[in-house]
Amino acid sequence: MAKIKGAGCVPLSTLPAVLTAVETSDTVCLPNWAAAETMSQPPPIQVLLTEDNLSDAALVQLHLQQTALHCKVTHVTNLADALQALEERFDVVLLDLRLPDSDGLDTLNAIRRQTRTTPVVILSGQEDENLPLQAVRQGAQDYLRKREVGSDILGRTMQHAIERSRLQRAEAELAIAADAQKSLLPNRFPQLPNWELAGRCDPVAWAGGDYFDFAERDQDLWMVIADVCGHGVGAAILTAEIRGIVQTLIQTHPTAAPGELLTQTNHVLRQERMDGGFVVMFLAALNKETDTLQYAGAGHPAFVLDASGNSQQLLSHDPPIGVVPNHCFHTHTAQLQPGDLFLCYTDGVNESYDDNYTQFGDDRALQTVH
Repeated sequence: MAKIKGAGCVPLSTLPAVLTAVETSDTVCLPNWAAAETMSQPPPIQVLLTEDNLSDAALVQLHLQQTALHCKVTHVTNLADALQALEERFDVVLLDLRLPDSDGLDTLNAIRRQTRTTPVVILSGQEDENLPLQAVRQGAQDYLRKREVGSDILGRTMQHAIERSRLQRAEAELAIAADAQKSLLPNRFPQLPNWELAGRCDPVAWAGGDYFDFAERDQDLWMVIADVCGHGVGAAILTAEIRGIVQTLIQTHPTAAPGELLTQTNHVLRQERMDGGFVVMFLAALNKETDTLQYAGAGHPAFVLDASGNSQQLLSHDPPIGVVPNHCFHTHTAQLQPGDLFLCYTDGVNESYDDNYTQFGDDRALQTVH
């Protein structure tokens, strides 16, 4: 019985770069452009201060001036003006809950309805012990009593609120990307009388750009594995688009060989959206009657292992998709025998590293599955 084994997809871990600096003199002279660049400041933190008490507002702005933060403060005195101001982008909202046109947690809820992404720090003069916990549960990043506010605590609280909010947004995006990636994987594998099919995708992070898929057309079983450059939502969206393109081309081009379909895929992506990114892919068509494998690689190898453990790498010298415009990808042929194992995996397997920075490698990958 011939066997075919699918891919385990694990994004490649990135090693940190190491930079060694050597002191050569006591004085370093920079050209004018370099000196100007080192002196440039990051853009200011955009702060929306919502406070109807002018004395309290002036004190908050004084505290901000005494911090090391570079802030640009927009001050409003009521909820209506705050909601209008939030039509623009702010990095943080400093909010008094008791305003002329709103009071208590209703004020916070109105701000949260207007913006779900801008962190809110409550500055309140109320002494209700339950209010801080209620405010945080309803979306505030932090709660400070006005009598406790100083420049140090205000600066730290703002920075922490902005960073926590950024991390929460990133986690939400990654969760969306992870769900999208899972939806791209086959719900079931084709059932063939003389073949065993298997595949698995285990992202190291929340989500990556790896996927594998099957398709049946006449007497051919089509198999594809791809690794999209990048991670997160953008990679997941591009992966979904590529999957749709490949599936459509397989079904609408009944006589096309794998190389022709990769050529078409490259053309479509170059025309539509490839802007410096690329995709490595391996596309193969297995004839279920003759066990002949036609394949094309876009920077992605595969292997065939026979029953004795001998391996043959299915090489292709074509570039990744998205790199060379109008490139014509080549189709190759291999004859599989009973007991052969066809194996394909992304670089997250062979290029992964252990704690000693030892690469897993192709040899160990082949030994593991045989």
